[in-house]
Amino acid sequence: MKRSQLVHPALIRLAALFLVVLDWGSPAFCGPIHDAAKYGDLAKVKSLLRHSPSLASVRDNEGETPLHWAAIRGHRDVAELLLSSGADVNSRDHEGASALQKAAFNGHKDVAELLLKNKAYVNAKDAWGQTPLHSAAFGGYKDVAELLLAGKAEVNAKDNMGDTPLHLAAVSGRKDLAELLLASTAEVNARNNDGLMPLHLAANKGHKDVAELLLANNAEVNAKGNKGETPLDAAASGNQKAAVELLLASNAQGNVNGGTALHYAAVFDLYRDVEELLLANRFDINARDAWGQTPLHYAAFKCYKDVAEVLLANRADPNARNIEGSMPLHLAAFSGCKDVADALLAGKADVNAKDNQGRTPLRLAVSRGHEDIVYLLRQYRGLE
Repeated sequence: MKRSQLVHPALIRLAALFLVVLDWGSPAFCGPIHDAAKYGDLAKVKSLLRHSPSLASVRDNEGETPLHWAAIRGHRDVAELLLSSGADVNSRDHEGASALQKAAFNGHKDVAELLLKNKAYVNAKDAWGQTPLHSAAFGGYKDVAELLLAGKAEVNAKDNMGDTPLHLAAVSGRKDLAELLLASTAEVNARNNDGLMPLHLAANKGHKDVAELLLANNAEVNAKGNKGETPLDAAASGNQKAAVELLLASNAQGNVNGGTALHYAAVFDLYRDVEELLLANRFDINARDAWGQTPLHYAAFKCYKDVAEVLLANRADPNARNIEGSMPLHLAAFSGCKDVADALLAGKADVNAKDNQGRTPLRLAVSRGHEDIVYLLRQYRGLE
């Protein structure tokens, strides 16, 4: 079952903004008033404005005004002076971000409150289509989010990727923000442009507490994205064992690559889940995924003895072949899983079966240098 970790655009943007903030420390980008606003030098800002009031609205090379910088760094007194000197509260930088967006992104509630009192647009969108509430949700600033919601921020606003603030709270693991948004009528099953819900994103990043919250609020556990991926597929692609276990307990199913929940339980060594799924008689124990692999193949390849034994005890076929002609014993021999190989042989696996390349389990064990398995296979009259 192949995995490729989803990298959400919001995470890329966070890294980009962080690097930009670091770069903005260079004087090459800023004039004297920008530097003064950045470092909270109220006296210098007053002096500069006294000599040239128009400096309140001057832009640096990134389109930032002094008010943007006061908002970024959280200097409320400087922001208040700039506003009283005619600074445009809704001025946008080159990425379309307002001072309110900067304050929200950096968690400065007092500055955000001041800006809102001065008629900042609470639902203004930047070039990414994100509102200040998106920024507060992603950054985990609950107090700022509460302020914005009280100012009639749109709780289900979508950015250019179709993500709502709840999507961003989910992907960044902000449970308290997710709780606040859900209490403010956020749509738990909202879909972004990829057809993914907040549950997909929380599961993929391993934010189990957020996933539990979403499920408790009626998130659709088996909803499919545009590529057919369910939250269980998303959790598996992110290699998130705890999220997989949680979703399996909620009757989740996989869809991508033809894997069943039983495959996922085997892949992640979830012995108890394997037992429960088999007891519930919900799945064909020998079901094959897109690579022709049964759950037993995965248990064998990963050396999960307990899972392999419970599968064999429930009549898993030890001689099932994948699309490469390999049986579970081939995979155990390849990986060096002696205990699993022993269980497979006791379960009457064909010790001399050949895969599509004509290789026996013994030949694989020899080529990989697994001497203990070589000895075991020869005891069962294995041939190269």
